[in-house]
Amino acid sequence: MGQRAVFIDFLRGLSVLGILFYHIVPGTPIGLGQGSMEFILVISGYLITRTFARRLSQGFAGLKDFASSRARRLLPTLCLYVALIIIVNLAKGKSVQLVFASSFWTLLGFYNWFHIFSTETIRGLGGIWSLSIEDQYYYLMLTAGGLLLLFRTKKLGAAFFALYIFMAISSLVMRIYNAGYVDYS
Repeated sequence: MGQRAVFIDFLRGLSVLGILFYHIVPGTPIGLGQGSMEFILVISGYLITRTFARRLSQGFAGLKDFASSRARRLLPTLCLYVALIIIVNLAKGKSVQLVFASSFWTLLGFYNWFHIFSTETIRGLGGIWSLSIEDQYYYLMLTAGGLLLLFRTKKLGAAFFALYIFMAISSLVMRIYNAGYVDYS
C-alpha cells in the first residue's frame, strides 16, 4: 500500500465525525450528514482512482489485480452482513420474495436503485446505498479501463480524465434525481 497523506486521513476523520454527529445528535440538519457522506465518497473516489490509474498502467493484469483486490476487500464482509440481514428479516416475518430481492440487488451492487424504485425494502440495508454507488463506479472504471486497454489509446491520461468527468456528471445527475424523488424523512 502506498504512502498516505495525513491531511487526507484528517479530512476523512472529520467527515466520519460529521456523519456520527448527524446520527447521534437529534435535530442535526440533514445537510451535515449528507454533506459529510458525499465528502467521504469524493475522497474515496480520489484515492481509488489513483490506485486504479497505477494498476491500469500495468495492463490487463493490473486491471485484474485491481478488481480482485476490491472484491477481496468488500465481498466477504458484505456477504456475512447480508446473510445476517436475511436471517433477521425472515425471522421477523418479512416476505421471502422481498428479502431475497433486496439481498440480490445488494450483492450485485445495485441496492440504491432497487431502493429508489421499490415501494418496500427490508430493515438493515439502509446504509448500503453508498456501497452500491462505490460498486457501480468500480464497474464503470473496470469497463472503461478495459476499453482503453483494448483500443490501446496513446492518450491514456486524456481518456481517463474524460472518464472521471463522465463519472462526476453521472453523480450529479443521480444526486438531482434523488433530491427530487426520494423522501429522506
